[in-house]
Amino acid sequence: IDNDLIPVGDSRTNDKISPSSSLRLLGTEVLFRSGNPLLEHDLHRVSVSTAKAIICVSADVTDESSADVSDSKMLRQVLTLKSISAARLLNCHVVVEIQDIDNSDLIHLVAPKFTEVMCSHDIIGRLMIQVARQPGLAFVLEELIGFEGSEFYMKEWKQLVGKTFREITVRFDNAVPVGICSGLGQNSARLNPDNSYVIKEGDKILVLAEDEFSYTVNDGSYDATLGNEDLSSVLANWTPLLKKEKLLFCGWRRDMADMIKELDLSVSAKSELWLLNTIPTQDRQELFRDGGHKDELQVENLVIKNVVGNPNVRRNLEKLHDLDVTGKPTGETATLDEFD
Repeated sequence: IDNDLIPVGDSRTNDKISPSSSLRLLGTEVLFRSGNPLLEHDLHRVSVSTAKAIICVSADVTDESSADVSDSKMLRQVLTLKSISAARLLNCHVVVEIQDIDNSDLIHLVAPKFTEVMCSHDIIGRLMIQVARQPGLAFVLEELIGFEGSEFYMKEWKQLVGKTFREITVRFDNAVPVGICSGLGQNSARLNPDNSYVIKEGDKILVLAEDEFSYTVNDGSYDATLGNEDLSSVLANWTPLLKKEKLLFCGWRRDMADMIKELDLSVSAKSELWLLNTIPTQDRQELFRDGGHKDELQVENLVIKNVVGNPNVRRNLEKLHDLDVTGKPTGETATLDEFD
């Protein structure tokens, strides 16, 4: 970002949050200020009222209780920003990072349509599932998220209102439309919508482009229907060929239940998921329930196998022994070459 100013607020002293001399920037000035982001006075010190965007970064956590404490601070920070906004002193986009996806509803409850909430821990877990199932996807995601090459951009184009998604696919010479975003709420984004979807007032077109200024709407002289066959009848009778899979999770995360549910949606029936970690099988069900905050883990397609062992120890990986919920061997075993 050329010639932009990025103020960074932190409760630590300036000498502890200042960047090292190795930081190389292309015309951007970074200003560090020590203060409490929960106090309006300290927020005004970094001129929060003139910000184009505000990013509220959550502290790193190691367990579920720490995640709730961290998210409670984020909630208070959102309330502070909302009070400034209520006084008409703030008019910008606010992005808040939380550590537990279950706490996102609280922020949406106290500040609806005010912030965009991101749970980095949950996103990373979902990405790990997708990358494991699609080899090479990690390189694609790295290319999309980075600032080199093309990235995702969203913008509303009044001249495209009333057009179908099929028609707008040829309305950008230097960008590729990939979806529609109709707001900041959950399920507001639609990737690869149906060709018959009609662009409405307020819809933002999601595209892949070099940067936000490298593309614009063309004159529409190209007919989007040329050379396109109607494949609706073919797709209506098409069913994916799914086979049973055998997958292995090494280690444990505090949102393991969420990751298992995500995986359960994309595998065929009777696929096996082996969990190899040092946590006793008797304790895993309670961890899945998150101390009573979540319901019993229910899966439709996966068959969960529990293995107790250290993934860093070779002998624990050579042969896996399935245990029941009481910790007794079931007699079922598996070796690494059996996993997909």
